[in-house]
Amino acid sequence: MIVFTASTSETGAPEIQSILLKDDGTFPNNGKLPLIFMQSAFDPNTRDLVGTIEKTFHGNGWGSSWRNGLYDFHHYHSTAHEVLGLYSGWVKAQFGGPQGKIVDAKVGDVVIVPAGVSHKNLEQSADFRCVG
Repeated sequence: MIVFTASTSETGAPEIQSILLKDDGTFPNNGKLPLIFMQSAFDPNTRDLVGTIEKTFHGNGWGSSWRNGLYDFHHYHSTAHEVLGLYSGWVKAQFGGPQGKIVDAKVGDVVIVPAGVSHKNLEQSADFRCVG
């Protein structure tokens, strides 16, 4: 179970989109597990936002985190799910291959990428950074 304790949406909970991305002939994607996009999962004004994201991820069993960005080419992880927590800036990312879903994510947002789902950075702010 994934538990997020900080949010900035009006209801006090993140706005969540579930996007199922099937095999496109080039990328396997994942026809069973959807990509999850949580807007405002974390309050962008949190004092130690990157630390809060890492602590939350580790508390949910997602260890071995890293801090960086998102590759600017389509790629996927065949056996591992990936979670991205934005702690600075914004990114326009594409999921599911060249004809896939484009998502505009900003600081405080979280994207859970199931194994097999292609992802690519299309554009970003100069200060874009995420925990993965």
